[in-house]
Amino acid sequence: MGKNLKRFLISGASSQIGIELIKKLLINNYEVIGLYNNNEKKLSILKRKYKKLKTYQINFENNSINNYKFSKINCFISLQGYLNNSNNKRMDENDLIKHINVNYIKNLIIINKIIPYMKKKKYGKIFLSTSVGTKFGGGKNTLYYSISKFLNEYHPSYLRELIRYNISINTISIGLVNTSIHKKIKSKDLNKRIKLTPAKKIMSVSEISQAIYDLIVTETNIISNQIVNLTNGE
Repeated sequence: MGKNLKRFLISGASSQIGIELIKKLLINNYEVIGLYNNNEKKLSILKRKYKKLKTYQINFENNSINNYKFSKINCFISLQGYLNNSNNKRMDENDLIKHINVNYIKNLIIINKIIPYMKKKKYGKIFLSTSVGTKFGGGKNTLYYSISKFLNEYHPSYLRELIRYNISINTISIGLVNTSIHKKIKSKDLNKRIKLTPAKKIMSVSEISQAIYDLIVTETNIISNQIVNLTNGE
């Protein structure tokens, strides 16, 4: 562990990728603050085993996050993802706004909370997450999800300029991974989807979390305002 990277803030901490990523960070003696909405059980098990893990249950669908202060954060990784997989052929303005609020706007709120400390330390790393589905326009059951995740690929000018303070912002595009979210979309033919990938395979949760880990723990901070594709060549 280097001098700059000590404490990580991870949203979507109870997701399958979030849990595996947190395990890898804790094993390597990093401090982790995990934000989650539900599925506390696995996080509780980790908390009992590792003293360097703190967790907060926050519902991103409301504004309760405004009540929290996150101090001394060196790196923020957003992994939360709200998905209403109902058929979106008819536009539902409220549902679309809800997706954008959870999957994008809450990231901006968190970033604004942690920037002052990063500026003070003249170091910080921010990683937003998007989906490989944004490259293809999203499916009929994931349209709103894809739109909201696509926004994480947009880095406002005030965030781009943070590199002057040695604070980088990048987006991680996550490819086809064997998470349980696929089971929620009953119309999804996963075998057909796998055949569309150049590698003709689906990544495991362990593989993708290791790839993310390797990316975020690198102390060098020369890459910024980029989309890093962890998509098996897609």
